[in-house]
Amino acid sequence: MTKKLFFICLSIFAFGSCLTPDNVKLDDVEKNARIRTLAATEIKKLEPLFEINCDANFDKLVDRAVDSLVNVYLDSTRYDY
Repeated sequence: MTKKLFFICLSIFAFGSCLTPDNVKLDDVEKNARIRTLAATEIKKLEPLFEINCDANFDKLVDRAVDSLVNVYLDSTRYDY
């Protein structure tokens, strides 16, 4: 029984490998199109997380940017040119 099952599995794997050719090659245009498609689908999945994080951190990021601009201004007024 196990020999029969082994040969059935072996024949399925051998037959399955005949159905999908291993030497399929994409040119650069097809590769780039596929990469763009995959990236777009993944970004669409992540957009809700981006929005949540942006809303949660917006005030902190604005405060940090304002502090940075104020520091740059203050540093520029310290030196006599």
